[in-house]
Amino acid sequence: MSGKTGYAGEFVVCSETNHALLPEEGEKCEVTSKVVVPGILERCDVSGKRVLPVELEKSAASGKKALKQFFVSSSISGARFLEDEGIVSAAGKHCLEKEAKVCAWSSRKCHPDDLRTCQLTRVAAHFEYMATNGGIRLEPLLDLLNGLRRKFDKQELWARVVEDVSRVLNGRSQIEAAVLSPNGDHLAVCLETKSWLGLKTRQAGFLYAIRDREAVGRIVLGKREEQGWILEKVV
Repeated sequence: MSGKTGYAGEFVVCSETNHALLPEEGEKCEVTSKVVVPGILERCDVSGKRVLPVELEKSAASGKKALKQFFVSSSISGARFLEDEGIVSAAGKHCLEKEAKVCAWSSRKCHPDDLRTCQLTRVAAHFEYMATNGGIRLEPLLDLLNGLRRKFDKQELWARVVEDVSRVLNGRSQIEAAVLSPNGDHLAVCLETKSWLGLKTRQAGFLYAIRDREAVGRIVLGKREEQGWILEKVV
């Protein structure tokens, strides 16, 4: 480094270049304590420590470099990234944001392992919103169909909702109850529909996208019995 001479015991050898140098002439890795010539060490973007390049990983999400201990692996692709850059499942599995899927009920990005497909509407939502007794079904909608919930969210939109779905339903229809989703993007709707002669009453259920003005997934039609709502057909 400096051209100074001295006893061999006074010198250390750079672990990267094998050049001899005095301890005060080099830089010490804050993880391994190895001394190297200046300009080799790199800074960890998480801890701020200056370390040997071999001690760092590069995030597939952001390109940041950090110590390996701060990284997790995607259970989908195996990609490595910093823990706070991805999505974590209820079971502790990780994935990149671009590998996550959107919950149809909350519009929240979720690890695919946490999503379940509603057997009624065929939309995918986080398992916390699903009823699992007798099948996997979106619980807010199922409660409406069974008559267990009588909520009247967004009543100012009800006429528009009926108009938007009337083209696929026969007979006269009116909304019985509706529940607004957590972020306000969707309505779970229970609609009472009667035949033109008024002799047959059924309950239709669906998930309605407020911004797009359309049903998301399938519309289901059935009859409410003493034991609960029974599916008759899919519209």
